[in-house]
Amino acid sequence: MMTPTATMQIQEQRVLELIERPLLSEKSGALRKTTNTYVFRVKCEASKAQIKKAIEKLYDVKVMRVNSLVMRGQVRRRGMHISKQSNFKKAYVTLPQGVVIPLQEQN
Repeated sequence: MMTPTATMQIQEQRVLELIERPLLSEKSGALRKTTNTYVFRVKCEASKAQIKKAIEKLYDVKVMRVNSLVMRGQVRRRGMHISKQSNFKKAYVTLPQGVVIPLQEQN
């Protein structure tokens, strides 16, 4: 049988696995500068409360608000073959003014 601390560690690790990566684009860069909102790609089963908890734990910041949406996969066609990209979830995380998350800009 697992001890309560071991169970808590497993739950915390699962919460941290919900955040896949930050989404760095022109739109997300503009949101960061104007409203201090960061955009992350998260697992589809993640709830707003879980996303908030994971961001606070991962980056050691206080989260004011989380908005999330499911991006539907696009249908692609190549010749006769039709395929669909996977759906994914985006989370818009708003932080208080002056709080910054250090993200690596990719060129």
